[in-house]
Amino acid sequence: MISQQDFEKARNDLAAARINDKHAIELTVHEASGGTEIVVLDRGSGMSGKVLEQALLPFYSSQANGTGLGLTLSREIIEAHGTRRLLAPRADGGRSVSVRLPAAPTGVI
Repeated sequence: MISQQDFEKARNDLAAARINDKHAIELTVHEASGGTEIVVLDRGSGMSGKVLEQALLPFYSSQANGTGLGLTLSREIIEAHGTRRLLAPRADGGRSVSVRLPAAPTGVI
């Protein structure tokens, strides 16, 4: 199941792409070793090294009206489920966000 925080992250990426007049957002979901991987690629302005270093800190936001809680909360939820999120700049502009979710235990739907 995709969390509300991850939905909000995808929504924010779409909004940022539209603001920057870039509409290319790519979402892929595929089976990975022992689970499922979700990858969101965008062509927005990306994140500087400073922003990447601080992006997962509570109350840090590069957006004027941001609370700085979205990435922090989603990181906590993702890590509580035994996985992690990877934020990275794309070489040709934009950002890559990937999350690998573990497979559900046998018998759990």
